[in-house]
Amino acid sequence: MKSLKNREFEEVYKSGKKFYSSFFTLFFLSSQVFKYGLVVSKKHGSSVCRNKIKRRLKVIIGKIESKLLAPCFIVIIPKRGVASLNFEELVEKFINTAKRAKIIH
Repeated sequence: MKSLKNREFEEVYKSGKKFYSSFFTLFFLSSQVFKYGLVVSKKHGSSVCRNKIKRRLKVIIGKIESKLLAPCFIVIIPKRGVASLNFEELVEKFINTAKRAKIIH
């Protein structure tokens, strides 16, 4: 499980597909390997809150990596309200979003 580099972020934003849901915005692009990127802005609150969101999303990404339909670069941008969800709800919302985006089965 690796993080995207800056040029890969740009590539995903420019050439990738976008998917919007009530809690996440996903950008994804087919590739040879799986890499991810997280963008958690200051509108989510303090650094403690932002880091908590990032830690939770990293755990979820680790869980879904084996369920991917194909290797891809994925950028996850959580929306407001994600911090108020407990972990089980966050997992459920993310998996539902990823299934609707046809990233996982």
